[in-house]
Amino acid sequence: MSQENKAFVMNEMRGFLESIQQINEGITKNNPDIISKVSAKSGSEKVHEVPKGLVRSLPFEFKQMGFQTHELFDEISRISKENYNREQIQEKLNQQLNNCISCHKTYQITTQ
Repeated sequence: MSQENKAFVMNEMRGFLESIQQINEGITKNNPDIISKVSAKSGSEKVHEVPKGLVRSLPFEFKQMGFQTHELFDEISRISKENYNREQIQEKLNQQLNNCISCHKTYQITTQ
């Protein structure tokens, strides 16, 4: 992929990690407002920020993991708003971390 697209993806992944840390802090503080706000920022609304041409350059399975990542953040946000349950949020956060680990084990980004 292009250097610009790689920079976008790397920035997005750092954002995911920051969101995970802040969600974990929200769980620790038993604060659903923190969890909801932070998880929504990394949810599906981020998909609209993707640069043109990036999606075409990605393998299908990578795209699936990416969409699943955004959807898990959306689910965490929904749970924290609608029916706050720390254990359920922690379970979704663990799924999220497993998704990240799986992606990082499978893919390495190279540039043109």
